[in-house]
Amino acid sequence: MAKAKKYRCLNFGNCDKAGKKEQFEIPEGGELKCPECGSEMIQEVKASNTMMIAIIVAAVVAIAVAAFALTRGSDNEEAPAQEPVVEEVVEEAPATDQAVDSTATAEAARQQAIADSIAAAEAEALAKAREDSVKAAEEAAKAKGNTPAAPSNYLTNARCQYGLYTGPAVNGKPGGGLGTVKVQGSHSIDLRNARKETIDVNSGDIILNAKFSDGRLVSGLVKFANGQARQFNAGV
Repeated sequence: MAKAKKYRCLNFGNCDKAGKKEQFEIPEGGELKCPECGSEMIQEVKASNTMMIAIIVAAVVAIAVAAFALTRGSDNEEAPAQEPVVEEVVEEAPATDQAVDSTATAEAARQQAIADSIAAAEAEALAKAREDSVKAAEEAAKAKGNTPAAPSNYLTNARCQYGLYTGPAVNGKPGGGLGTVKVQGSHSIDLRNARKETIDVNSGDIILNAKFSDGRLVSGLVKFANGQARQFNAGV
């Protein structure tokens, strides 16, 4: 029986399995395509070593407990009986609601940061696949002796408010889908919410899954130069 490997689809926006981050199996030698949308933009899911580490840790703890029990048993046989010691029990003050809320907020922020980093990696892979597809079409045209014409509904490194935009276009402007912005200079993205929040971006940062409406950036995922990431929806 052929061994199967697990994969995920990266065709976000066009495939339900990609949107739900569902995994599927493809036997070795099988056609590397998503069974839902037929896209070749798939990624192998590597097996995690978490379970093996947990088993090793559990085994080490069990050995340590057994050794401690044997030592205590030996000490109890040799040592004379002692009067029981009555220890004073000091009750700890219960955690305040504020401390609990602070811990929950910190954990939520940590989980969101992890989710944003994973989403940034997936979005970057998808953006690379889109650019490679456009380049492949251009190379194919050159190979046939034709002069590749830039599609009217796609822009490559076109100047926009925050830097250079690559992706779908409407009437020569960013729009009609998700693109990528390579930030140049320093800018503040107005999130247009009640808290009047902004996101500061600088040269070296990248805005993935950038969505424009009427020439205005309305959503995206900022991958900062330091590796951190943050999703945003302007006006929400």
